[in-house]
Amino acid sequence: MLRHLQLGGLRRVEPRPPPPAPASWGPPVGVQGVLFDLNRDLSLFVRKEAAVCDDPRLFHAHAVSARLADRGGWSHHTVLGVNRALTAVLGCRPDDGQQIRMSELRQLGRRKMSAERTAEVLNEMGLLHDDTPDALAAWVDRQLDGLAPRIEHEVRHWIDFLRGRLPRSKSRPVEGVYRELAYLLPPLRAWSDRYDSLREVVRDDIKAVAFARGQDLDYRTHQLTALRSLFRRLKRDQLIFRNPTTPLSLPGRDRLVAARPLPDEELRRAVSWAAGRPERTVLVGLAIGQALRPVQMRRLLVVDVNLGERMLVVEGQPWPLHDLTFNALTSYLDHRRTRWPNTRNPHLLITQQTAAEIGPVSKSWSKIVMKPLGITLVQLRQDRLLDELIAHGPDPLHFMTVFGCSDTTALRFLRVAEQLLGHDPRFRR
Repeated sequence: MLRHLQLGGLRRVEPRPPPPAPASWGPPVGVQGVLFDLNRDLSLFVRKEAAVCDDPRLFHAHAVSARLADRGGWSHHTVLGVNRALTAVLGCRPDDGQQIRMSELRQLGRRKMSAERTAEVLNEMGLLHDDTPDALAAWVDRQLDGLAPRIEHEVRHWIDFLRGRLPRSKSRPVEGVYRELAYLLPPLRAWSDRYDSLREVVRDDIKAVAFARGQDLDYRTHQLTALRSLFRRLKRDQLIFRNPTTPLSLPGRDRLVAARPLPDEELRRAVSWAAGRPERTVLVGLAIGQALRPVQMRRLLVVDVNLGERMLVVEGQPWPLHDLTFNALTSYLDHRRTRWPNTRNPHLLITQQTAAEIGPVSKSWSKIVMKPLGITLVQLRQDRLLDELIAHGPDPLHFMTVFGCSDTTALRFLRVAEQLLGHDPRFRR
């Protein structure tokens, strides 16, 4: 060791200077005019050349990406893909103040990079220009073509309300706008042949639609709900003089409830079908064990599940867990923890899409999962409710306490249970 020492003593080694901090970046104040309005071809991106760029935007974009990844629970693979996409989009690109179009980012899909997550980062930086065509507006234009001009104007006013474009209006989900307008199209087209405005529609016209033969009660119920929404808004905004949908209700509402519980073999088939698939198991368990509605399942949070005390909090009310539900939740939470360990979504039920977000699953997700079985969650829930009434007698107070349902729902199921107990000898106690 001594031979490495100089005669004058130890040589002092100067500490290595820290790396220079990346330059700060902010959106430019001025914007250069566009001569040729064309999208860039990202296929010409050269990774090695872009990697050596010291563009402050790129450093800032990676920092924003890390922050969004931590907030949204992105996987490590997703973060790497987004950073690659940001390098492709921003690397060696002139900082001329021009925003990046969403149509340009669509090219990333061909290179197996996420355009949506990259767009989130650019939007956070103020660099995104969403030029995506409004698919709903184009569909509405096609569907309303041929209606009477005044009726078309009134319907468009209602659609603007659903999309949050009117004062004091809140935007509704796009799927709901599609669905409600689809229910309204048949009567609107029929009325356009006779009337110039929806002011001329009277209650007999509404009854002819609500009581039309050839459609089941469920379809006519949704159609009447859409009609009420349309005429209520037009009346409130003084585009029509009266609301012809009030007071009007559909008879035979109790037929929406199953006439009898499902056969035991159907229940065993449902449990056997769900075994081994956590998403199926938890849906069947929540429907059979707790009799939850699909909307209640979608709103459940992870913190609502207390496996230690075998309790489930539903809409602020703690419920004891059924054995079937307890086992289903245990299996699903293990699956959820393994597949999406970094997710920040607080909801219990998540998918590959919602794992990187904070919202609930869509309304159609549970229907898609249950479709191969041929039995809906509503049928499983109704079977559980009727089974409770048959086993413990038609006691509405006990029924409301156990399931936390309203008095209207309790009385509706009570009438069905009384019919089963009185007319079907298999259900007599």
